[in-house]
Amino acid sequence: MQITDFESGKQLRDVDIVLSREEAEDLLAYVSFLLHQPGVPCAHLSEVEKWSLKREITVSVKREKAS
Repeated sequence: MQITDFESGKQLRDVDIVLSREEAEDLLAYVSFLLHQPGVPCAHLSEVEKWSLKREITVSVKREKAS
């Protein structure tokens, strides 16, 4: 698992993510989609307020290189 702060580029090692039920269901659907669609690099779970990005989680699945 790798957790990176986009703005600073620094690795984070201890975070707390609290999701609503709807957000958790969305995240589950996005991760499932990523697992079954290897050509899709990532999914963004975003919260936009007044045309401005308030929060975002970007999730990607690390692909194992074929031998």
